[in-house]
Amino acid sequence: MSDVSARVDALTIRRTYDSVLWAVEWPTGEEAERLRALLTGHVQLLIPEVEGALPSEAGMTRETAELVVMRAREVLGEGPAGGLPGHVHDLAVCARALLTLHESPELLRPAPDDSPEA
Repeated sequence: MSDVSARVDALTIRRTYDSVLWAVEWPTGEEAERLRALLTGHVQLLIPEVEGALPSEAGMTRETAELVVMRAREVLGEGPAGGLPGHVHDLAVCARALLTLHESPELLRPAPDDSPEA
């Protein structure tokens, strides 16, 4: 476990993204800004953790995790240009996906080849 892994507060990250994803209405104003700042930090913390756990073998497992990381980087780069509530929601989705991969390293292991033998 890296030094950063020891600092990943999964409960706080989960509470933050849940407050967005389970909200009846999207946050606005100061609350949206607060959540944007928190979620940006969570996503920035989790990206290198997930990248460091990627399997070395090519395959669907690696490609899926790489897509999650790529999308998280896109959301960070886009910023709230399309609207702050939507951006906060996108950050929450990325944080949830990254935390799931971080907490479940077995998801990053290459899947066994389940193709039928000829």
